[in-house]
Amino acid sequence: MADLQTITEYYENGALREQHQMREGKLEGESVAMDPSGRLVRKAHYAAGVLNGEVLQYGDDGVLVQKANFKNGRMDGDTLIYQAGRLRMKLPFREGRQEGEAVFYNDHGQVSVRSQYRAGKLNGDTIWYDPAGKPLRKSTYRDDLLHGEVVEFYPGGRVRETSAYEANVLNGEVRRYSEDGKLKERQVYRMGQLVQSQAVKR
Repeated sequence: MADLQTITEYYENGALREQHQMREGKLEGESVAMDPSGRLVRKAHYAAGVLNGEVLQYGDDGVLVQKANFKNGRMDGDTLIYQAGRLRMKLPFREGRQEGEAVFYNDHGQVSVRSQYRAGKLNGDTIWYDPAGKPLRKSTYRDDLLHGEVVEFYPGGRVRETSAYEANVLNGEVRRYSEDGKLKERQVYRMGQLVQSQAVKR
């Protein structure tokens, strides 16, 4: 096996710009990129010329903005997205496509959305949360389209509205409730067309 060769590039001011290791003309091992002030911009790991392992990317202020994992050149594992040093997204990947539960965070580090992915598309429940951690809305998806039940909640946790979708189109009953939990309106849709509407007397 050939020895590793280190390739180094510099800015005109003499600061390090990039440094890579190569074997037989292919990137191998750690690769780093710097900005002219000497701050780290990117650090990655390669095997036989393709990304393998952790890849770190940094903003202009030198703070981490993304941490990803690669396997054989494709994203594999959790990708973490940061903003101003705070974790904002955790995105799961398998063989280059999103797979599993994605989690989004608000400015205070609390979970704001949880989504389920399969084969790179939204499949399953997506739930939105308020700052207290209570659900605001739950939607069911199939291949990125609303498909199934959608439930919206009052701040206190009671159901505000339920509806049914098929391929992103309202299809079925829509029920609206008062804050005390009583049904106040019922509508029926057929593939996006309102066919029945009834206010419930109390």
